[in-house]
Amino acid sequence: MVTEKHTGSQVCTLSFSKHQNELISTHGFSQNEVALWKTPNLRKIISLGGHSQRVLYQAQSPCGNYVVTGAGDETLRFWDLNYPQVDAENRGPSGLNVRRRPKKSKSSKSQASKLEIPVLR
Repeated sequence: MVTEKHTGSQVCTLSFSKHQNELISTHGFSQNEVALWKTPNLRKIISLGGHSQRVLYQAQSPCGNYVVTGAGDETLRFWDLNYPQVDAENRGPSGLNVRRRPKKSKSSKSQASKLEIPVLR
């Protein structure tokens, strides 16, 4: 074993991000969350909540900027991973505030309306 990390909730799925040195995990009881971890030190940089039951499935978009999750609450949720990174374990800046893609200009539209998921053909 190289290392281990206690997550505080059931681990349901794991996948390496298409971006450098990141791991995506989904969880069940008690947090029902999607988490993004910086490797190799396994520091949680993003914690996404919203499902009310265990997050059973996840898939990453071909571009690597989006993840879709499916949970026991019978919902699919689409997540934009282009968030400023923070130290989610300590709830403060991590020094890793590097955006994965250029910052979009601000507009009056809501964040949800900006979500553009590439069409797979």
